[in-house]
Amino acid sequence: GLGACGIVNTDNDLIVAMNHIVFDSYPGYDGVNCNPICNRPITISYQGKSVEVTVTDNCVACGVDEMQLSPTAFEQLADESEGLIEIDWSWAN
Repeated sequence: GLGACGIVNTDNDLIVAMNHIVFDSYPGYDGVNCNPICNRPITISYQGKSVEVTVTDNCVACGVDEMQLSPTAFEQLADESEGLIEIDWSWAN
């Protein structure tokens, strides 16, 4: 569907919805216009596996240390049956 960045996403895309705390406080975001965090790449790691995803949405239900991955991105790291996983992440560039 259409995310907060105005980008149409599918479950097959390697994308992430950043938690609203980071999303809303990202430098240069005025709360109205397109957020500079949009299209930023992030590298996410879990138990020796990693995946690069792109920020395309805002996760309002996520806490400060949470983000929501697309199903395809999540499956690069763990089986969906694990539900929540504790990851490490960093800006890719």
